[in-house]
Amino acid sequence: MDTPLKDIIADANRYSRTPIEIADESVANVRVSVTYPSDRTEDMVSVVSRSLSLKVERREAGGIVLKPKGPGD
Repeated sequence: MDTPLKDIIADANRYSRTPIEIADESVANVRVSVTYPSDRTEDMVSVVSRSLSLKVERREAGGIVLKPKGPGD
């Protein structure tokens, strides 16, 4: 399946206790193929961030933000 990342994240947010956001619209529309169990969203975030070279930021209040890596990341 070839799906925009924003749709994968929206699906993950239905099952995850930790909300996931995408900080950049260009990243949100990247098409990916990923299959994961609904109770393994942390693993999915890890795999997607590595394969797309994304930075994972964890908020103090809870939540995950996916961002493109900058020059110093």
